[in-house]
Amino acid sequence: MADNPVYKSFDADRDGTVTTGEAEAGITALHAKYDTDGNGRLSADEFKALFAEVTRGFAERPFAMLDADGNKEISAEEMRFPAQMMGRMQSWQGSSPFWGR
Repeated sequence: MADNPVYKSFDADRDGTVTTGEAEAGITALHAKYDTDGNGRLSADEFKALFAEVTRGFAERPFAMLDADGNKEISAEEMRFPAQMMGRMQSWQGSSPFWGR
């Protein structure tokens, strides 16, 4: 979260930490920015826009982990890999006396 540009923008004095007061002020500013109709509440569409800004960049690490060949694209095979690993772990758990149930 600390790498998120929105979170970083809350650090008003740029000292590397976000205090409770800075966070509250930042959240108030975000709410005002995305309350486009000015009614004091966020509609579903206004919240979707806010959420998109706040979560921008969060998919980069999982994407990089899935992109095994590093070609900046995820193939169907690369998408299947986590499920295959989960299946292997479940089979190990079921056949090994070291895995508790």
